[in-house]
Amino acid sequence: MVDPYDDWHPKDSIDSQENMWTEVVLASLTKDGFPRSNFHSHKGELEDLKNEILSKLDEVDVNSSEYLFEEEDHKEPEHPASPDLSMVPRPLSHKIVALFAISVGIMEVQLITILKSTVISTDYRDSDAAEDLLSNSFRKNIDLVKQLPVSEGYELSHLNDVRKTRNDLVHNPKERLAVDDLPTLKGRIKKATAGPQQLSDIIDTL
Repeated sequence: MVDPYDDWHPKDSIDSQENMWTEVVLASLTKDGFPRSNFHSHKGELEDLKNEILSKLDEVDVNSSEYLFEEEDHKEPEHPASPDLSMVPRPLSHKIVALFAISVGIMEVQLITILKSTVISTDYRDSDAAEDLLSNSFRKNIDLVKQLPVSEGYELSHLNDVRKTRNDLVHNPKERLAVDDLPTLKGRIKKATAGPQQLSDIIDTL
């Protein structure tokens, strides 16, 4: 029996004119081999996840306020070796990591979309040379976009806050399971959706 997937490959990246934040077309095949398209909103997905996390953190704030101190007065919980006794429950910490990981993934594509549309001529946007030119780190592409005229009037400094938070969460278990400053964390969580929204606004002007 011929596998319908053998001769079919979905698009590896979004179209240069597609706004990944608001709507993505997901091409796939049915089990019978018929092509189909579904529409996905990263904006709706992350806004819902952000609101769920903030609601849960409000509960943590109320129920675990005894663990919050000024930095110079910070004390560990009674059993600091047990991550389950830290302020952020593991299931919630996983959702926080997911929020920042998806946010960064979206912004990586958005930054490349902006750079392709503004610094590379139409004839070369899909070339290997363009891909090589844009294969910078996330941080470098943030810096490049911030220098473009199309970014004037947009506050993009928090993109690096999201990047740094993602890195801290991924590489440091303490960052995922314990919080010294809930208001700061909540502010960064809000930036995880504010960043893609601002890049989306820029893309809409291209």
